[in-house]
Amino acid sequence: MRSYGFTGWSAAAALVGGLIGSALNPAFGQILIVGNDEKLGWDESGKQITREPGHDTVSVIDISKPDMPQITATISLMNSIAGPPTNLGVSPSGEIALVANSLEPVTQGWAHRLDPDNKVFLIDLKASPPKVIGTITVGKQPSGLAISPKGDLALVANRADGTISVLSIRGKDVLVVDTVSVIDLEADPPRVIDHVTVGDSPEGLAISPKGDLAITVEARGSNMKGAAFYHPTGTVTALKIDGKKLTNAGQINVGAFPEGGAFSPDGGYLYVGNFIDADLSILKVDGTTLTDTGQRLKLPGHPASMRSGPQ
Repeated sequence: MRSYGFTGWSAAAALVGGLIGSALNPAFGQILIVGNDEKLGWDESGKQITREPGHDTVSVIDISKPDMPQITATISLMNSIAGPPTNLGVSPSGEIALVANSLEPVTQGWAHRLDPDNKVFLIDLKASPPKVIGTITVGKQPSGLAISPKGDLALVANRADGTISVLSIRGKDVLVVDTVSVIDLEADPPRVIDHVTVGDSPEGLAISPKGDLAITVEARGSNMKGAAFYHPTGTVTALKIDGKKLTNAGQINVGAFPEGGAFSPDGGYLYVGNFIDADLSILKVDGTTLTDTGQRLKLPGHPASMRSGPQ
């Protein structure tokens, strides 16, 4: 692109009401969000100039009257003209907006350089005025995103990583959707043959001695009250093993900030270490169904790791 084509522009990206499925929601399209990059510009001769960072903003604009748009809020927030102008979006419900920041300013002596960032900001559009309520960590240099028509999923393209982050949207909670990789050890060389989506922040992993079930133990966001992604409990996801095929068979809540998991020798029970609660959850295993027995084994400390033997 030729730099002088952007002379006088401050808007890095703009998007009406979201990226996908505007016909699915009659309220969709009432809000316009605009990312304003004030770091980068061009003078009258077309020469690029770099300004002091810290003055980027996101504008929230009411377009319910298309011929009379009105700015309802201006939020101080990093934004960049680098990359495609699709680095932000509004959920179909109009409840939240997501804004990805591809580059962040780094001070280098008297000057500033731009390095790949890894943040997606979560904006509560229903607050008065709209405000940032959380930050989601994704891959390096998120440069574009799209929200599904149902509003329960978002995809973020990370340019520097060459990856795509999958975000789960539940109301005003947005979580990075994690996956478990299936590795074929019989292949030469061994290779990943499948990915299965599980809950947020999988920490522990265990396979039943019966060979028909695997589990992941998930922290499920922050354990700090008041945090944007606070959850009082963690979860365990059951993964059905059928040959080389792995299927998500459901989740069950356990204690606060769980870490490890281990099966009993016969595979009939699963024990999960809850770090904050300093105890073990005892779960009954019936095929691929996990049931909380309601029993907790209190420990003399906080369980950070777990294995059962013999391996």
